[in-house]
Amino acid sequence: MSMQKTGNEINRKINQGEDLQSKDRMPKTKSYKKNELIILEITDLTEEGQGVGKRDGLVFFVKDSVMGDVVEARILKVKKNYAYAKVEKLLKPSPYRIAPLCPVAGKCGGCQLQHLSYEKELAWKEDRIAQSLIRIAGIPEEEVRKRGEGILGGKTERYRNKAQYPVQNGKEIREEKTVGGKRPEECKKSPENEQESYASLRMGFYGFHSHRIVETKDCLINGAENPMILQCIKGMGKEYKISAMRKKQGKGLLRHIFLRKGFSTGEILLCLVLNGKNLSHGKELWERLQGLPLSAEEGGFTK
Repeated sequence: MSMQKTGNEINRKINQGEDLQSKDRMPKTKSYKKNELIILEITDLTEEGQGVGKRDGLVFFVKDSVMGDVVEARILKVKKNYAYAKVEKLLKPSPYRIAPLCPVAGKCGGCQLQHLSYEKELAWKEDRIAQSLIRIAGIPEEEVRKRGEGILGGKTERYRNKAQYPVQNGKEIREEKTVGGKRPEECKKSPENEQESYASLRMGFYGFHSHRIVETKDCLINGAENPMILQCIKGMGKEYKISAMRKKQGKGLLRHIFLRKGFSTGEILLCLVLNGKNLSHGKELWERLQGLPLSAEEGGFTK
């Protein structure tokens, strides 16, 4: 087995929350099926932020749960040694559970731990690093704990200076919901549907493990000026009939919107990722962006 394959396998097991020490695993005593309800106590989190619970020798990964929760969960998928489930009912909330700042925190794939207290999040991250050093690197636990200096942490809002927003047409998302991405005759484009897609550009972040865009008025970990800029681009798209790229057909223009802010200078960099060589009416967009009422603290755009 190659070194690269071994490393990939280790990373996969870490990401899924699998215990690399087989002696800690318990033999399965019961078989479970999809859609069964099960009561679980969440004892840990995976690196993707999914809660980990164990029952009858099987490990369950439960999205939107935190360590200390007792939940009634519905099984989504069953594998040989683990299963995926979702919370149906929160029976006993964890003392570490808090209300998320973002209204779409459970749907958006950008943040996974907003429902976990920041103090517990830092402690959990420190322990994950320590366990990796002990179990993978083979460093004695005493040495790891002795040298640990803790994670200092920082701001919990407006700390991210970079964001990339995928763009889709509203019509594209409705097709995905109704026909699973297939294109029956009744869903093919017509002039009326094309006009509708111009008026409904969607910009946001992908949902957890999906290519479905979740929109929000304001992402609280990104710059406060980002929603204003996105809204300006949306207005231009509607006015000048700029559509998002449709991957299956390879048509449409706008693919992604990239924003970066210099915290020290206050300047903002905007990059539009296009399915083409140029953007028509780019000068008009630039003038409108320059006219946005950004405060002196938020700075201006770099050309």
